[in-house]
Amino acid sequence: MKTQELATKWQNIDWSANEQALAKMQQEIALEAWEKNFSTVRHLQKQLVNSLQAKTLAVRHVCESKSQPGIDNVIWETDSDKMTAAITLNPPDYVAQPSRLT
Repeated sequence: MKTQELATKWQNIDWSANEQALAKMQQEIALEAWEKNFSTVRHLQKQLVNSLQAKTLAVRHVCESKSQPGIDNVIWETDSDKMTAAITLNPPDYVAQPSRLT
């Protein structure tokens, strides 16, 4: 996608709908865990972690916290940077790096 398309996509996110969808997924996970359907819980957790709603909310949370950059020293400033980060978050070959303590 082009930079402008990514920025427009980020600007057009309905944040309240994303938060509601995320809360609904979390409620479903809690209900299945209560009923001890652990295979369903694992499936729903994987679905939640890989959802674009969760990724965009995570990126927004990190960007709004005004924290220092992580060990990779990258700060997402533009809307296109944020959308790119959300889309590329957690690729199959991703290996987590240690957090940087200051």
